[in-house]
Amino acid sequence: MAITALLYISVSLLLIGGAAIFFIKAMQSLMHHEPRGINLASNYPQPTNTAQFADEVIAAHREEIVAMLERQFRSSPSPDSPSS
Repeated sequence: MAITALLYISVSLLLIGGAAIFFIKAMQSLMHHEPRGINLASNYPQPTNTAQFADEVIAAHREEIVAMLERQFRSSPSPDSPSS
């Protein structure tokens, strides 16, 4: 019985120690992480303010927005139609 308890405690300590080491390594990796890969922000124009950016997005997707609104309008019930 004592051997089982000792084995249980030693395995528990090893698991806790491994988790602590893993956590420390992950935190160090995040602290020293340098962004790499594709810089998506450079592919788009950088607006001077958010209103200008919103206007540019709406202008770029105007046809898609109008088509979406027309589909929603057609699928919604009319308030003038008699309800059954």
